Amino acid sequence: QKVAIIRRKTDGISYEDAEGNIQRISDLGKAATTAAPALKPKKKLEIPVPLITEVGAYEADVPPTYRRPDAFVRHIRPKAEEVEESVEYNLDGEDEAWLENHPR
Repeated sequence: QKVAIIRRKTDGISYEDAEGNIQRISDLGKAATTAAPALKPKKKLEIPVPLITEVGAYEADVPPTYRRPDAFVRHIRPKAEEVEESVEYNLDGEDEAWLENHPR
């Protein structure tokens, strides 16, 4: 759709209204409100907010011997001292062939 450019007060805008009638606007203030499409108010989204509550009986309900199941854990970050001691190496096909030919 083309945009009408109004340079002088005497310029006007002709447009077709919702019923198909040709309308002419010469008042710039009226043109700004009439020719612009009416904006529908956006539907307000309801975003759920989680509630945080302290479990008072946690120490009594969870025994000190409880261990977190590994099935639910994807990754545990290593401690800083563990990172300093570890060596990361990616084994490629040539390395695998060497290991196969040189068993311990």
